[in-house]
Amino acid sequence: MILLNKLNTKKIIIILIIALFITAAVITTINILKTIEYNKILQTAEGYFNNAEYDNSVEQLQIILKGDGGHKKATELLLQIQEVFLVSADSFIDKDNYISGIELYNKALLLNQNKDIQTKLGNTLKELEIPKIFIGDTPLAADIFVNNQFKSLSLNRLPPYSDISAPAQTHQYEQGSILRIKLIFPEALAHYSISLLDSNNNAICSSSGFKIDTRDNFEYWYAFIGLSCKISPGTYKLTGEGLYLSGDTVNFTAEIDIIKYDFPTETIYLNKTLTTLLTEPSTEKTQERRYLRNIISQSNPNSIFEIDNFILPLSEFPRSTTFGAICTYVYSNGSNYTSVHRGIDFAAPEGIPIEAMGSGKVVMAVNRILTGYTIVIEHLPGVYSIYYHLSELLVQKDDIVGIGEIVGKVGNTGLSTGAHLHLALNVSGEYVNPEYFVLNKAMLYDF
Repeated sequence: MILLNKLNTKKIIIILIIALFITAAVITTINILKTIEYNKILQTAEGYFNNAEYDNSVEQLQIILKGDGGHKKATELLLQIQEVFLVSADSFIDKDNYISGIELYNKALLLNQNKDIQTKLGNTLKELEIPKIFIGDTPLAADIFVNNQFKSLSLNRLPPYSDISAPAQTHQYEQGSILRIKLIFPEALAHYSISLLDSNNNAICSSSGFKIDTRDNFEYWYAFIGLSCKISPGTYKLTGEGLYLSGDTVNFTAEIDIIKYDFPTETIYLNKTLTTLLTEPSTEKTQERRYLRNIISQSNPNSIFEIDNFILPLSEFPRSTTFGAICTYVYSNGSNYTSVHRGIDFAAPEGIPIEAMGSGKVVMAVNRILTGYTIVIEHLPGVYSIYYHLSELLVQKDDIVGIGEIVGKVGNTGLSTGAHLHLALNVSGEYVNPEYFVLNKAMLYDF
């Protein structure tokens, strides 16, 4: 029995040794085949290199390095191509062909994030003193023109350097969100305006820019464009037009994708009194709408009160209706009317204190027919928070309030089916999600 066990053990050992040899042979064969394949690819890359087809050569070398990151010959050839890019870039810059030079610096950086190349690129762009444009905190993919002369390649093709914090991404924004645009100019600007155009080049919405700071002889400007929850999904053109004090013009064009947001639906039943309040024709209601529209359509470049995050006025209370909800109002006679809810409703007991979303100036504090006691606060040029259905106003027009300051109390005034706060945010004349500046960091994120 013992002898039998010894024989079985020997067999197992022999089998394991054979398996190891086979495995080693298979691995060796695979490696040989890989080497043969890589040599073929390397020959192709060298052929492209010799014909000055450097982009094609890089493409082949990246195939090798993806499988073998330490491949010596592929790495050496890649460094040779990088050197070719750098020599050519320097030559273009010396001839004042900045666009081609910057493109080649960028290509060289994509092959190897060399600090010397980053410094060269940064110094070249600093020398150019071209405007820099961001959406949010990423560079905008835009073509920039000064006096109708092309001055800069698309910024999304540049790697990180100096002011530019990250490579640009595809700019996609949902219905009801906000385009937040930062512009950096190398000299004093008289004015700047931003517009969003449809496929027929018709302006959907526009906004005036405003200066927020001056640093190292560069002016920092901002502009906001509110995207209505009704705007159709698709690709839009974003344009900017400005004038330097020197008389030079500075313009840019870019593309923005608006994507669909699935807003919820809700049915609200109105009693006879509320039905009459909503449907009865009234000159006073028309005048109130026009007056509010006139206020929130204004953009005063000196109205800079809040540059940090917003807060929610009633953060501890539940939302009874969300922003953008498609509401069907059923009248007491059975007929109905559908509209988009342009704010957030917070269900809270009457008399609960309401805090200001941010610092600002009170530009309206009145009692209106449909919205009851109403407060409107201006926070930045063209940026307004709006509070409806209050039971009491604790501020008056022209008051300056701080973020979190109590401005009123929850009520049930106007067209209201129960005590609540209707909170709205209007940017560049469009109603947007009031939580945008709460969820998306500071409004002017780097000041």
